[in-house]
Amino acid sequence: ELEGIVADSATLATNTSSLSVTAIAGRLRRPGRVVGMHFFNPAPVMPLVEIVAGTATDRDVAADAYATAAAWGKTPVHCASTPGFIVNRVARPFYGEGLRLLGEGVADAATIDAIVTGAGGFRMGPFTLMDLVGLDVNLAVSKSVYAQTFHDPRFAPNVIQQSLVDAGRLGRKTGRGFFVYGGDDPTRPEESVQTIVAASTGDLPVVEVVGDLGHATEIVDRIAARGVELVTHAEDDGPGRLRIGDVALVPTDGRTATELAATGVVGTSEVAVFDLVRDWGEAERVAVAEAAQATGHPAAWLALMLGDEVAVSPVGDAPGLVLMRIVAQLASVAADAVLTGVAGPEAIDTAMRLGTNYPAGPLEWVDRLGATTVVAVLDSLRAFYGEDRYRASALLRRAALAGLTLRGGPTS
Repeated sequence: ELEGIVADSATLATNTSSLSVTAIAGRLRRPGRVVGMHFFNPAPVMPLVEIVAGTATDRDVAADAYATAAAWGKTPVHCASTPGFIVNRVARPFYGEGLRLLGEGVADAATIDAIVTGAGGFRMGPFTLMDLVGLDVNLAVSKSVYAQTFHDPRFAPNVIQQSLVDAGRLGRKTGRGFFVYGGDDPTRPEESVQTIVAASTGDLPVVEVVGDLGHATEIVDRIAARGVELVTHAEDDGPGRLRIGDVALVPTDGRTATELAATGVVGTSEVAVFDLVRDWGEAERVAVAEAAQATGHPAAWLALMLGDEVAVSPVGDAPGLVLMRIVAQLASVAADAVLTGVAGPEAIDTAMRLGTNYPAGPLEWVDRLGATTVVAVLDSLRAFYGEDRYRASALLRRAALAGLTLRGGPTS
């Protein structure tokens, strides 16, 4: 109808967040005039605009839309018309892995949210964010992306969310979702977060730093600042770890504490694995899981070393724990978006920082951790569950093999 009214030179721009721009343009005489300009809610405040090119979109039309958004003071990014574009595609694991962890009983919703914010620097955890967006809206987007990707298991919706929607618990707008809002007895999630309280035993013991701690290297500075005596040992055949007597505290590489104890690679059954932390200098919380074989309470040593400054949350012994698992899945989906031509690395990171307020883009996480680490975590998840859901992107695997970053250049 519009095509019969406007001039042939007019551009037709759609704000759809999930419909195919290619399909919208497909029935027009001049499909090259159609482009996506996906603003984020609330549009006057959110800086990001996805400039979405359909299969037939003229390059000049996309360029004009980009320039127009920039002239309005927005931050535009180019992307192709694919399911979910950038943000709604790449963000799916943030919710999906949180729901999976909840469903497996790894931790409750409040604890998962606290780990994601306190260790990862995210402004909100997945459950608080779903309650804010609306569980029905979030579920509809998940179903749309899942259907449009021909049921890629990485984007599968979750029955927990469907059950809450069926019950009318849609989040803040109905007063109840994962948490309760308003009324006489609102849920205060921070009051139910699980935290280990370590009893003081006087002087802290000597902590041995064995091998390379990888992504947890900076924990040494945080511990040393509390006056803990540290002794460094040369690298051995096992994973990098902190050792206190017969206790081994291992930064996650995707393997469970139970597997590390069973294989004997750390030389003890008193094993606890601790989660990824974005910045140990600013960390407020870290997750930890104990091996099923442990007869003591090895996780308590981590709480004792970190003291009151960093809360330690016990979680179930799941591969990748909480933050590392979510970040690895975000990274793999983002890398696949680069591989399949959805958008370039910088556009994806910019979109995720501005469209979802992530503390860092998922590909920035990869370059900081190293592609080798992220691939190892994903491979452990895939081996543990036997599911294609946790396959590592081919782009990630190539970067790991070649020692390259995803945003250009070799690893440091």
